[in-house]
Amino acid sequence: MTVTDNANVKGTYHPSDNKKHNVLIVLIHHLGGVPEQFKYHVEFLNQNGFDVYTYPFFLSGKEHWKDFFPMMKKNKTGIVETWTEELKQQLNQLSGDKIIFSFSYPSLSALLMASERKDIKALICDGGPFSHLIAASWRFFTYHLRVSNIVLKFYLAGKMYFAFYDRFAWKKVKNLNLPRHFSILSLQGEKDQLIPPIFINDFFQKIKNIKPIVCRLPNSSHLEGLKNDRKLYVKTVLNFLKEFYNNER
Repeated sequence: MTVTDNANVKGTYHPSDNKKHNVLIVLIHHLGGVPEQFKYHVEFLNQNGFDVYTYPFFLSGKEHWKDFFPMMKKNKTGIVETWTEELKQQLNQLSGDKIIFSFSYPSLSALLMASERKDIKALICDGGPFSHLIAASWRFFTYHLRVSNIVLKFYLAGKMYFAFYDRFAWKKVKNLNLPRHFSILSLQGEKDQLIPPIFINDFFQKIKNIKPIVCRLPNSSHLEGLKNDRKLYVKTVLNFLKEFYNNER
């Protein structure tokens, strides 16, 4: 089943063959990611009775650099604002309760939406959201793109920072209207050179009334938890979802 919004962004519904739960898991990929990367996430969630929804957002896939670098230069619309609006459009098409399962910096958009909507019941965040945006931008070009020229790296990291930094989004973060004890699971790779756990934990410390459940993945780098710590990853996610249902009753 495919759902299409007014912006012609197609999302895909992945029904479970043995559906046990009346909540939809919405997966949100990272910068440059694609919905197809969620094959194994969809698999273990479907096997455990959860329907799943995936969709591609702005700056998706290998071609994302064609749009990303012009945005770094012009910065007319903040990337977070764009992602948040796209997520809103997708959620408006989907009925019932949802749990957002987000990856890396787009987790900020998921958190902002959770503060505005009653149909988002919990969040699972892998490798994000995070503070220390300047350092994270520098690390992106150091460890991910392997830029060796220091001058070029300073230039690119600065451009990336201003493209991602949204003062309005960060102002909202400090005043998030989330229910007390809102359930959040934070998955963090202990070998993550791009976004170390301290960046993520510092972000959550800025939010009132929110204390996420933290799972440290000892063998994982950025977003590699399901691959490198599969047993712990799956067990933690499923236990979180089970606890969520126990608390809802």
